[in-house]
Amino acid sequence: MRRTLALNLPLLVKEDFLMEPDAAKMVGQATQQIITRGNYLTESGTEHDIGVALAAAHAQTVTYAPDIDIPPGKAKYTQAMTYVHNQTTLMVAQARQRRGYRVAVLNFTNPRDLGGGWLQGVSSQEASLARSSGLMHCLGNHPWYQNRAHRVNPFYDDTVIVAPNVPVFRGHEGDLLETPMHHTMISAAAVHATNVRLYMPPREAEIPLRMARRATRVIEAAATTKANVLVLGAWGTGEFGHSPELIATAFQVALESPAIRSFAIIDFAIPDITPQTPVYAVFRNRFHEQSV
Repeated sequence: MRRTLALNLPLLVKEDFLMEPDAAKMVGQATQQIITRGNYLTESGTEHDIGVALAAAHAQTVTYAPDIDIPPGKAKYTQAMTYVHNQTTLMVAQARQRRGYRVAVLNFTNPRDLGGGWLQGVSSQEASLARSSGLMHCLGNHPWYQNRAHRVNPFYDDTVIVAPNVPVFRGHEGDLLETPMHHTMISAAAVHATNVRLYMPPREAEIPLRMARRATRVIEAAATTKANVLVLGAWGTGEFGHSPELIATAFQVALESPAIRSFAIIDFAIPDITPQTPVYAVFRNRFHEQSV
């Protein structure tokens, strides 16, 4: 069983993960134009119309505010298998869809900077998803990102936004896909731990419980969709300042939710190009090839 569910993905290298800023800006601008036109032309000359899919994803986007209970998803499996990959979210998600799975991915959203600098050439998981898909069409005018409270409260809140079947037309490296894919995208913000330590140090002890609750809501929200694979990651371990151990523990708690029965596979995409890959190692030791 594990042999059939496991992915054999190429080793992530720095050159593939970190796009040159000027190139990333150009890709972001081109993606804006594709979203505006509602179509794109592949290198082979095939034109794909994604306008209807963009409109549907936008119209069907659902927001679960912090005080809203997320409805239970349908239990379809007796267990889920978890895998850990030193790869990008897009690489893992696209590999799963090519195998016939329906995929949902966690978008590590930044409420203060929608798209995570996707038009400024930033290399991040959020910017990668924004540059590669119609996600910004679904979130661009969302009122949650206009909330001024997010600029002063580094805890943000437990809001989860579900954009179903968002058209994806690029790989992580920016190349247009010969055939567009569709992933459900779950946007939620991690606590900005760095700013909590700077401006609210007495409240740092609240972070583990808040992140465990938020991770559980991500899984519950994903379970309301038709996805049978959920791609998670090292949420908030970069600029937001979380340790990989804390985030791994938050997800370990979340994986105890009954909502996990909606998925055949939970993938952790942990792109780690640092020496000895310490973040990847934490998640691999905790989750790789486990049944939950």
